[in-house]
Amino acid sequence: MVSSELNVLERVGVLAAIVHRMGKGVGRIFLTKTAYLLQVVKGVPFGYSFRLYLYGPYSAEVVNDIGTATCWKVLHERYYSYGQGGGYEITPGEAVDTFLQMEPVRAIVEEYHDAIDWAVESLENYSAAEMEAIATLVWVDREMNSRGITLSTEELLDMAQKIKPRFPRERFRQLAEKLIDEGVLSHVQPLHSV
Repeated sequence: MVSSELNVLERVGVLAAIVHRMGKGVGRIFLTKTAYLLQVVKGVPFGYSFRLYLYGPYSAEVVNDIGTATCWKVLHERYYSYGQGGGYEITPGEAVDTFLQMEPVRAIVEEYHDAIDWAVESLENYSAAEMEAIATLVWVDREMNSRGITLSTEELLDMAQKIKPRFPRERFRQLAEKLIDEGVLSHVQPLHSV
């Protein structure tokens, strides 16, 4: 692809392909964190600007693209409430199949097929809270690397825990170990290095 950033049709296409492939509803948090990981880890040139927020890296642009996809009937978004909270469930819309076959959408989905596969296969079983934690770990890893700082795994966990103090430390550790093994956290010294 010649363009450095995807246009709105292409961005919506990648997001729609992920939701379509998941075969189940996903939440806004899940889809936002997936877009972040695809952009930062897999190099998908969404061009989204992410900043650290309550739920980890956040971009209003992703939410805008979800809204656009909903208006186009490519995705369907439904608000639901439970107990003291609520959330959004995103499922394929009635126009998703036609949209995914349009050019340039079909071409961009094919170009980023491996990244989309990675997202679906690697992330589909994580809860929203775990996606927040994963994205936060990656955020800290990349942010410190951009400053020329290499962290030990314990330092990474300390920083992530300060950002998300209610997330269990042991689960952070498990996620960090898995992400290191998969090469997703590439700027951290492994737990068992000598």
